[in-house]
Amino acid sequence: MQERVKEKTFAQSLLHTIQRLLAQSHSFDKIYIVDNNSQDGTYELLRQKDILKNKIIVWYKLNKNLGGAGGFHYGIKKAYEEHFDLILCIDDDGMLERNAIEEIVKYREKQGPNSVVGCLVLNKNNRRELAFPVSLKTGKTFSLSEVLSNSNLIKGCNPFNGVLFPRKVIQKVGLPNKHFFIKGDEKDYNYRISKEFDCFTCKSALLFHPKPKFKKVDFLGKKFNIETNNLKSYYYLRNLIWLSRKYSQVNPNIGRIILKSIIIEPLLVKYKIVRLVSNLKAIFYGLFASKKVLYTEK
Repeated sequence: MQERVKEKTFAQSLLHTIQRLLAQSHSFDKIYIVDNNSQDGTYELLRQKDILKNKIIVWYKLNKNLGGAGGFHYGIKKAYEEHFDLILCIDDDGMLERNAIEEIVKYREKQGPNSVVGCLVLNKNNRRELAFPVSLKTGKTFSLSEVLSNSNLIKGCNPFNGVLFPRKVIQKVGLPNKHFFIKGDEKDYNYRISKEFDCFTCKSALLFHPKPKFKKVDFLGKKFNIETNNLKSYYYLRNLIWLSRKYSQVNPNIGRIILKSIIIEPLLVKYKIVRLVSNLKAIFYGLFASKKVLYTEK
């Protein structure tokens, strides 16, 4: 019974996201929905609500779950192949303000045709704080008041959360790395784009997204944020290590993170041996993965 409630929530979240897209003051030529092989009745819900009857809606059902990274890879590739000049990415649980896209378009006109402009992403459950750091390049978290009062903090964006970019981005840096599956794909794409294009966050364009949740644990007098999901923990650790190999500035504390994942984290979760084995596997692939495991596809 609990599982049904959970699945319905995901479907309802996607429905609300699409409804917000259709209600934008700036219209779209096409909206692609990439279904990562869902089994939760999402298609039926959207059909019942007549969403799929809309001529600008295109539904793609994948044969297997490729994760968020694979989903964005697929959707951006389709939009690029259809020769669209501007492409917008949004998560399935992101909620746009009605004028968000209009504000991005106006801001982008000021910054130039090759600029990449995204929404200011606020916590869906507490709109007085950011859902993610404004700039993934530094990883530092700023308060919302700091962001709103400091123009220097708008140079950066979250590529998969309400960001509009020209097709020239794909021509220059390629598609998102689908082999990340989840966790780290957005950070990687942000690095690649930032090297070639100016990226901005438009403060007047708002998108609301749930803030990532962690289990907060006190251990030996220190506070730790623990990911309770083994799968998410595995990909986070593997991809962070791989990114740290590729980009030295990703996380200067990577050594400490690895030690934490082996010594401390397994003690603080329910299935200790399972987490330890999973983390060791993640460390191995993060350190030694070749292009066969993680690579950049153009």
